[in-house]
Amino acid sequence: MGNIVAFVKGALHYLGNLAFHLYKPNALKNCDHLIHVQTGDKKGAGTDANVYIRLFNETGVTSSEILLDVPFRDDLEKGTLEVFPCPMLGDFGPISRIEIWRDEAAPWDDWYVDYVMIAHVGSKTKYYFPVHRWIRSYRRYSIKEFDVVLPQHDDCHAARADELKEKRMLYEFVRQVPGLPTQVKTLPVDESFSNEYKWNIVQRKVQMLTESAITKRIIYKWTKLDDIKSMFKFKHFPVPSSVEEWQTDEHFARQRLTGVNAIMIRLCERIPDNLDVDDQMLRPFLEDKTIVQAISAKKLFYTDHKLLEGLATDEHTELCSPLALFYLRNDGTLVPVALQLFQEKAPTNPVKLIFYYTLHSNHDLEIILDCL
Repeated sequence: MGNIVAFVKGALHYLGNLAFHLYKPNALKNCDHLIHVQTGDKKGAGTDANVYIRLFNETGVTSSEILLDVPFRDDLEKGTLEVFPCPMLGDFGPISRIEIWRDEAAPWDDWYVDYVMIAHVGSKTKYYFPVHRWIRSYRRYSIKEFDVVLPQHDDCHAARADELKEKRMLYEFVRQVPGLPTQVKTLPVDESFSNEYKWNIVQRKVQMLTESAITKRIIYKWTKLDDIKSMFKFKHFPVPSSVEEWQTDEHFARQRLTGVNAIMIRLCERIPDNLDVDDQMLRPFLEDKTIVQAISAKKLFYTDHKLLEGLATDEHTELCSPLALFYLRNDGTLVPVALQLFQEKAPTNPVKLIFYYTLHSNHDLEIILDCL
């Protein structure tokens, strides 16, 4: 019986895709945007309900309600990425916000959405709207581009309050043992692993351990920074998308905001006493501003990793406790300006001006590799 059901589902999916490919050329004639919808891969994430979307531009002008449906296709199933034509918008301009909702027209109407992406057919401009939530039938969800806004700047206060209330009910905390941290009273379904998912984790662990063991045997000691690329050789260790830009100033600075440790950067209100820089050194990199002018304009930032100073390491490892200075250029790009590898000023601890930084010895290279 199970095989018959699987066969019927597969046949319907094939016929639906065939119908879409026949329908797509005519649909594209009457649209200037395509709406990409990624349904999550959680259990029960797909829906058979009617789903609608409305687009908003930067001035508040809205589109009509758009039904996300392709004739004869089983849309919005678990884990699928669907593409829907959008009616002609004309001179609509950049899309800054979407509103998305569904009805209760089907018995299986739960729907979990990962993201919505809208692409302009002509210019190829793309607008991303992360959703990452269950779409309930009793409300409309307003999502801004990139879905990043501080509470005081959010113009959807009621919706935000409702979501927080729902989260507090879902993640109710209790203290099971006096003196120990609190725990979730009941683990939400979305936070638990299915047996299938657990098995996938075990499989991937075995594959990654195997690939890691092989990599260790075929990779030799790094002698230059480009040698790092040699460790990315297998399916589960692919070459990162940023490999071509990770050594650029812009990427280095971006990691202070979006990297694994994005809480160390601070607005610079005065140059730290132990950072050995002055106007003569920095002015060429501050768009002809003095340090005082850059600080007054709130364009200087710094990171200080003093907490690494004195940490125990093995005898062959030299651990940095660096200070770094960053500058926000007039074009809005954050870039590094100066780097000092250790805390104390010393002839053996010179400040590296980032734009002209070169490795003068293997010792410099080893220090930096140990800090990666």
